[in-house]
Amino acid sequence: MSKIKFNERIVVTCTTLPNRYPSLLRTLKAMHNQDCHIDQIYVTLPYKAKRLNQIYPPLPDDIKNLSTIIKIKKDYGPLTKMVGALYHEQDKKTIIISVDDDCLYPSNLVSSLVQLSLQHDDVAICGTGALIGRGLTMASFHGTLKGFEMFNVLSGFRITDEGRAIDVIHGFAGVLYRRGFFPKKEKLNHLLNLPFIDDNVFCHDDLILSGYLRQQGIKLKTFKGIPLVEDCIKESDALSYNFSKMIEKFKRAIKSLQKHGYFLDFEPAGIDENPFMKTIYFIFLIVIIILFIYFMYFKQPYQT
Repeated sequence: MSKIKFNERIVVTCTTLPNRYPSLLRTLKAMHNQDCHIDQIYVTLPYKAKRLNQIYPPLPDDIKNLSTIIKIKKDYGPLTKMVGALYHEQDKKTIIISVDDDCLYPSNLVSSLVQLSLQHDDVAICGTGALIGRGLTMASFHGTLKGFEMFNVLSGFRITDEGRAIDVIHGFAGVLYRRGFFPKKEKLNHLLNLPFIDDNVFCHDDLILSGYLRQQGIKLKTFKGIPLVEDCIKESDALSYNFSKMIEKFKRAIKSLQKHGYFLDFEPAGIDENPFMKTIYFIFLIVIIILFIYFMYFKQPYQT
């Protein structure tokens, strides 16, 4: 079967950890099975994985045959996945699609993202993301996060034909960028220094990229009809393996980035666009305040 051929140059970029070569191979095969032509697939690897304190073993031929391997000296954490494409692609119109090494993607993911980009070439497009204007505990999610469907309906996470601007991309579902969203190779230092603000930020490339692009005036959007990730295999070393710890790191990373001028404004929260849920939210806060006052002042233990 012939593949769709777009006029734009399309590259896919990712990274991996020393113990994830089998998972990476599965992801690369999924990229080669896309229904459109991909010009290049970059896999960027540092000499040593900082988080695991492990040196990368030699790559098997299967991986080398399916991708262009970019070796770098420094580990930028998960943000490493962007380095290969940003270093080796310089045409502003080039489409860069980042993927995770532990996800299985449908064969029409890349073509769906590209077709949307042809209509909206000034935004970064992702399969799923979040609005966090009322804090992460009241975030509105869209996409492949199972269990949030009803919450999204109630919180008002609505997506129009023009897409939905969001605060944070979720990179595991695949994200499309244009090379022109980022500085030239010799001016990438500002972006590449962000992971080293602290250990929490180091682990969150989604926050780094979201905060950076929004500060540059680039909108992040999700759209109807983007195909969902077919499977995600989260190993125990994955940052999202322990959900509660991931949320805490996420919150701390946002606070750290805010100190450096990022995430100082947000898109309207879904709950603010739904009058019914806004009322429910207000009532909920009143109930919490009443219960707090009751337990603090009227439920004191008797003194003897």
